[in-house]
Amino acid sequence: MSLLILVRHGQASFLSDDYDRLSERGEAQARHVGAWLRRTGVVPTSVFAGPRLRQRETARLALLELGASTAVAPLDELDEHHAGALLSEHLPAVAAASPDLARHAAAFASAGAERARYAELMLRDAMALWREGHPATGGVESFSAFRARARRALERLTASDARGQTVLAFTSGGTIGAIVGAVLEVADQHALELGFASENASCTEIAFSGARRSLRRLGVSPELPAALRTMR
Repeated sequence: MSLLILVRHGQASFLSDDYDRLSERGEAQARHVGAWLRRTGVVPTSVFAGPRLRQRETARLALLELGASTAVAPLDELDEHHAGALLSEHLPAVAAASPDLARHAAAFASAGAERARYAELMLRDAMALWREGHPATGGVESFSAFRARARRALERLTASDARGQTVLAFTSGGTIGAIVGAVLEVADQHALELGFASENASCTEIAFSGARRSLRRLGVSPELPAALRTMR
C-alpha cells in the first residue's frame, strides 16, 4: 500500500486585506507540522501544493523542517473551493436569496469581537446556496465542478502503481473535505461538512493501491501546543 497525506495549510490572515497570506501563527503551524512529519518518519516520494500562497508557503516551511529536498509540484486541482467569492463578489445577490445570510451580514457589519463568528456563519449560508446551484452564484465555479475537480486531484495524487509511495499534498480544508468525500462516496452536504472538520496544519491520510483507496485518519493535529491550535 501507498499513502497520501493531505496537509491543510496554516492559519491564513482571516479578516485582513490579504487573506491568502499566512499569519504568524500559521507560519509557526507550518513549521510544527513539518517537524512532526520528520519525527514520525515520513519520507515523501512526491510533494504537491495548490496554487494559493497559503498552500505553497505551508509546503515550503513544512519541508524545511522535514528536511526533504523533494521538489514541490504545483497542482491547480488542489485549489480551495471558490465559495468565498460569493461573499466578496456577489454579497447583495446571495443576501437577497437568503434571509439567514442577510441577517448574519448585518450582524457582521456591526460586530466587534464576534466578527469572525459572523463571517463563518455567512460563509456557511453562502455555501448552502452554492451547493444548491442558486442562480445568484453565477460566475463562480459550481459545486458539481468543484467536486469533479477534487476527484481529479485524488486520481492524480494516487496514480502511481509503485508500492510504498508517500505522497504529500498541501491544500485547504474544503478541498480535503471534497477529496475525502470522493473516497467515502458521501452526499454533497456531507462533503461540505467534512471541509470544516480539520484544524489548520492538520493531516488527513488516505491509503491507496491501484484503484483501492481508503481513509485512514481525518484531520490529525501534529501535536500542536494549545496556543497554535486553530480552525480558521
